[in-house]
Formats: sequence, structure tokens, C-alpha cells
Amino acid sequence: MGNKPFYFISHFGADTKMNIAALLHWEFTRQWFGSFLDFESLDLGHNIPHKIEEAILKCTIAVIILSPGFCASKHCLNEVLMFLEENKPILPIFWNIKPSELEEALEKNEGSFPESDMEKYRAAIKKVKHVQGIVFQSKTG
Repeated sequence: MGNKPFYFISHFGADTKMNIAALLHWEFTRQWFGSFLDFESLDLGHNIPHKIEEAILKCTIAVIILSPGFCASKHCLNEVLMFLEENKPILPIFWNIKPSELEEALEKNEGSFPESDMEKYRAAIKKVKHVQGIVFQSKTG
């Protein structure tokens, strides 16, 4: 791997899989950087949680594509928790959602997760929304 960065692309598939997530993965690999994107990086028979954890530990930069559905996914939220626990540098991309809307998006899912998890997710989302990132509205550019 050398000194080249290794990017982990965290995303909610229904919102971003076939657009920004795939484009970022393609561009990173085109530039000869390492990149992990679940549907491109996992082979049949892989232990998915183990491979994701392995890739998070290996990554040098966590690219988090925060979208309207992101906060409804326990898998996405747990990835954010791992990035923070491992002190990984984070590049948030706010895709069709403003940083100020993240907490509201999470609260819409209250009751979907145990309260102990919600407390962790709230703290994580508060941290991530304050990291300088890219805000992008797909309809307006």
C-alpha cells in the first residue's frame, strides 16, 4: 500500500450506490488509491461484518456519504461509530441533506434502535455534522 491513502466509502446504498459512491470508488481506484466500497470490494462467501471491520481498521480516510436514508441504517451508523472510535480522519459528503438536518433524520428513526444505541448515534452524528465537508444537492449541483 505504501504511502497512498486507502479510502473507506460509507454510504446508504439505496441513496448513493449507483451514483456518487460508485463514482468515488472508480476515481480512487483509477488514481491507484486503495478504496473499499461494499458491493465492489466483497466477494461471494466473505464474512461481511469481518471484512468491513478489517477495511475500517485499514483505511486512512473515511469518506462518509451522508444522505437522507443514511441515519435509518444501523450498519451505516455503526461504521461511523467505528471511524470515531479508531480516530480515523473523516471526510463527510452531505448528499441531498444539510448538516443541520442530520439530527432530525436520526430522530425520525427513534424506536428503530435500542435507546443505548441511539445515545451513541446521536453523539456520533453531532460530531460528524461539525466536520468540514462537502454539501451537494444532486438536482442543483
